[in-house]
Amino acid sequence: MIELAGIEHRYAGGVPALAGLDLSIREGEKVVLLGANGCGKTTLLKILDGLLFPISGAYRYDGRAETRRTLRDDRFQRRFRSEVAHLFQNPDATLFNPTVRDEIAFGLRQLGLRD
Repeated sequence: MIELAGIEHRYAGGVPALAGLDLSIREGEKVVLLGANGCGKTTLLKILDGLLFPISGAYRYDGRAETRRTLRDDRFQRRFRSEVAHLFQNPDATLFNPTVRDEIAFGLRQLGLRD
């Protein structure tokens, strides 16, 4: 379902966050991501959700390359966004609507669902 090959990402100043990461997760498989602060867990999760793109390597989701280009494809994006989500660690970065109802409805509206 998810395949990463040789994923590499660096932040400003050339500081490596991920280097040569390979990962394969099959459909229905459960995975725990565990590590010390600053080891790249959040960077990896943002890459898996298409919020950040690696500087090198390949990411395949259900057999299809996930890139900026494929995420512009409405059909792929709709499916991907309905199956993959990123919950931010800090709730202040997540909640931006005035009510809980609006917050929940926002994601559903992005998927084309009506109230």
